[in-house]
Amino acid sequence: MLKKIVIISLSIFICSIVFGQNLNPPGNWSIISDYGPRNVANSWFHYGIDYAGSEGESIKAVESGNIFIIDWDQNGGGFYIGIEGTIGYWTYLHTFSGIKDKHPLPMMSGNWELRNTTLEKPANGNNYTGNIIILWSGNYPQKVLSISDYSSYWIKDSSGNYLLDSSGNKITTQSTVSA
Repeated sequence: MLKKIVIISLSIFICSIVFGQNLNPPGNWSIISDYGPRNVANSWFHYGIDYAGSEGESIKAVESGNIFIIDWDQNGGGFYIGIEGTIGYWTYLHTFSGIKDKHPLPMMSGNWELRNTTLEKPANGNNYTGNIIILWSGNYPQKVLSISDYSSYWIKDSSGNYLLDSSGNKITTQSTVSA
C-alpha cells in the first residue's frame, strides 16, 4: 500500500514538473489557471492556460492560421474560436466577455458582434448559414471572420440585404488571423 502511495505521489510530482509552466502573459494579464494537473471538481487535468485580461482588450493569436470553428462550448468555455496553424490547433475559449449562457445570436459586446447569418458565395450565388464575428468601426464593419469553409463570402442580414463597408462595397469574410 505504501509503495502505491509513493508511486502515485511521485507521478503527480513529475507531472507537475513536466506540465507546469512559468509563462509571462501578454500585457497586464495574469494566469488564472495553468496547464496540467489540478484538483477541481470533475476535472483532474486542465488542457489549456487561462489568462485574465481586461474587458475589451485585444486577444493575440499564438500563431497565424485559419479559423476552423466558431461555436459554443458545452463544458464551460462559452463561445469560442478555433484556429489551425502550422504548429497545431489553438482554441480560444472564454473570449466573449460577459457571456455566461448560450444566448440566441446575434450578440454585441463593445466593437464586436457574434452572429449566425446567411453567407453567399459570390461565384455561384449559393447561400449557406454560419457563425461569424464582425469587428465594427463605428457603423461599418471593419473585418468579418468566418471559418475557412466560408472564406471570401458576402454576408446578408435578416432582411436579405448585404453587409457593406464604409465605401458601400459588399464586405467579404476572411478566415485567417495573424499572430
